Amino acid sequence: MPLHLPHDLYTQLRLAVTEADEYRLTPQALAALQNEPRPEPVAAPPLDPRNPFTLLPSAAAVLQHLYEQAPFVGGFLAQINGLITPLLSIVSAAPDAGIAATLQLDTNHYTSAHAIQVAALIVVIRPLMQFDKAECHVLMQAALCMNLASSALQDNLDRQLAPLSSRQSRDLRIHPLLSSAWMHEMGVEDPLLHRLVCEHHERLDGRGYPARQVRDEIHPLSHVLQVLDELTARFSPRSHRLPLQSAQIMRELFARRGTHIENKLVEAAIKTLGLYPSGLLVRLGNGRNAMVWQQTDKVDQPRVVLLESDGRFSPLDLRQAGFGIQEQVVLRPSRQASRHLRQAWGYAPETADTL
Repeated sequence: MPLHLPHDLYTQLRLAVTEADEYRLTPQALAALQNEPRPEPVAAPPLDPRNPFTLLPSAAAVLQHLYEQAPFVGGFLAQINGLITPLLSIVSAAPDAGIAATLQLDTNHYTSAHAIQVAALIVVIRPLMQFDKAECHVLMQAALCMNLASSALQDNLDRQLAPLSSRQSRDLRIHPLLSSAWMHEMGVEDPLLHRLVCEHHERLDGRGYPARQVRDEIHPLSHVLQVLDELTARFSPRSHRLPLQSAQIMRELFARRGTHIENKLVEAAIKTLGLYPSGLLVRLGNGRNAMVWQQTDKVDQPRVVLLESDGRFSPLDLRQAGFGIQEQVVLRPSRQASRHLRQAWGYAPETADTL
């Protein structure tokens, strides 16, 4: 890579560092994990690839199942690849619906839902970033693996109101390397994939972790993963706060271009998501609430759909309406509204017993 880290007592107790700069679990750490209580092995939940609104939550459930069994999962990478194939196919075919589905994901298990959101966003920005097939695939693998060793911790932190303890802070700072070590334990040996996981919190300005790398020391795909990881987290509601205003998030992203984030990545994210990503609820200048349906060539003027009182929806192009979006509405649509609004992207509404 190489990662020049102090071999302090904490790192030595948790990880073994080889001459090839690979991070692996020590026998003591592996034994401790084997003795930890964990859910009884059960069959993985089914994947539902009908459309983005069924695929993403079912993929998050499968990923959560893998996280709960790790690092003792046979065929781990094959199962990760089994999630990537339908995500790539379905989100590529309907990127606006894919983004909308990420915003509607249940984040009760925050870490697995977040990983699926990042993977979907990688697919959506792929055309503008011009990732080739191999680059897109390894980026998606890294998105699904990057928080492997810290999923329980991060799920707990999502519900925690108190500040981080020193132990929690320490565990967070080492989790990229621990995730890599867990992957080695399950037979994953791709050097690039391990590098992306290890570097997914490094920043161009050297303020990242765990190694405080800077610019040329960081793989370009690691930089993409770090930015999309942070961007997606800011859009997601947390147990202790509402989601942030999307227009503010995107304007701050634009302000960081060049110095903190590569220009091409900023441009791709803004053109793909706009100031108001598809699936977001907004209040219009005429006082009506609407859901963003499709991005246009104007980042602040997407097409939207209005939900009528009889459950039907009607599309509206804000470029022709004479008014625009006043603000983001920080509410999730009701399940009834979600069932109907999915028709805006050409999918049949889900029946009540499938939600």
